[in-house]
Amino acid sequence: MAPMSKCIVVLLVILWWVPPAQAEVRRLFILHTNDFHGRLEPFPDKSLVAPPGHVGGAAYLAGEIDVLERVHPHSLLLDAGDIAQGTAASNLSFGMADVDFLNVLPYDARTIGNHEFDWGQPRLQAMVDRSKAPIVCANLVDLDGRLLPHVRPYVVTSVDGVKVGILGLITTDTPKLSFPGNVATVRFLDPADTVRKYLPRMRQDGAQVVVLLTHLGVDADEKLARDVPGIDAIVGGHSHTALSDGRMVGHTIIVQGGCYGRYVGTLELDYDTDQRQVVSERCELTPIVTAMISPDAKVQAVVRESVARVGPRIARQVGQLAEDLPVGDETSGESPLGDVVCDAVRQETGADVACYNHGGLRASLLAGPVKWGDVFSVLPFDNHVMTVTLTGAQLKALLTQGVPLHIQVSGVTFEVDGQTVRNVQVGGAALSDSASYRVATIDFMILGGDGYTVLAGGTQPTSGRLVLDVMVDYLRRHPDLRRPPADRIHVVRGGGGQAPE
Repeated sequence: MAPMSKCIVVLLVILWWVPPAQAEVRRLFILHTNDFHGRLEPFPDKSLVAPPGHVGGAAYLAGEIDVLERVHPHSLLLDAGDIAQGTAASNLSFGMADVDFLNVLPYDARTIGNHEFDWGQPRLQAMVDRSKAPIVCANLVDLDGRLLPHVRPYVVTSVDGVKVGILGLITTDTPKLSFPGNVATVRFLDPADTVRKYLPRMRQDGAQVVVLLTHLGVDADEKLARDVPGIDAIVGGHSHTALSDGRMVGHTIIVQGGCYGRYVGTLELDYDTDQRQVVSERCELTPIVTAMISPDAKVQAVVRESVARVGPRIARQVGQLAEDLPVGDETSGESPLGDVVCDAVRQETGADVACYNHGGLRASLLAGPVKWGDVFSVLPFDNHVMTVTLTGAQLKALLTQGVPLHIQVSGVTFEVDGQTVRNVQVGGAALSDSASYRVATIDFMILGGDGYTVLAGGTQPTSGRLVLDVMVDYLRRHPDLRRPPADRIHVVRGGGGQAPE
């Protein structure tokens, strides 16, 4: 072959072989919080830091978020609901103190939690109206099927050139977790049906990555990920689950950051622009240990102002504990704190039996001086003590209903064998199905809250004081209180479940 011919062949080969364009991978960061529950100030938590260290607090949470946003400039900041309900500063402002804190931070979207309904829909709407961040909640509608004012089903935003769709969802259990009047004018639609409805619309609006911002609980999140394809990530709340490594269900990564501002979560998503899909995920929870974080000055000023409004009241000492009274016992569901609250309610009423919903106990009490604000953090709901008369058969049905919900009791002992309740004794005597027993509880449970439907069949109802006041008086009358023996619920075989939050 002539030299010129060889050159032409080489040139043709060069022109024919063009290296393929390399795919570009964009790394997106999602910072997330959930179930803050009004914890504006730091608090002790022995599980994260040895005493006298503290964790959480709005200013410290904000300080860590600021650091993470500077490290990860291509990021979103999301919150999965239940910002309020749990402390005096939060509750006495009807959640506005928490909204004011969140408004300082650059949240890209927030959803609504069930506890935002605790003061009724007008108060919820006031919180929504005050929020600077978009509120997304696609399955919450009024009786005519319309979204609430200033609430969107989803938003689509751009992060480093990648469009991310964020759709919000709230638990359909909300009517069971709130007083009936608080949810009388709204409906809660099926989450899976709602996602199927809006997912094509999000794609049409350009969403390349789909994120669900949910207040459903991790079990419901897993079911949703199994039932509905096309979800890249679920940023969840409600079950107070600290998923340090996340949870993969099919092609969906599920994350959640515990509760009370103990953590801020980071989710990394690598999006391949050639394959047009998320190709890898990583997640992490950063503990908010106050000794290691510089607080945000603007948030600190908001917190200081909010706490000052209720300061003298929450600082008043009302008792002294010789031992810690923790909320839960993972083996039986019997709670040392729940035992004491039930004892206080039974003593207040003179009832044969007292019972309490585990989800109504919102914080532990630690050994040492107990302040009014500490008791408020345990019992922040405006629940009143009530008594009803139940037959022995009804009482056994109530205990059976309460096994998976970790019912708390006083004046009664029983065994749990799977989901079966047996060997029930009241005041040391065997339960009689036909006998009548006076049962003390709270209005929330009598109205069917947390699914306790048996109490509604009771007779001769009477209403009493706020359970918070009853507990404060009980602590005053019992100085240096110790935890009672854990001998009320004996588990032969496990039958517990997840108590509603």
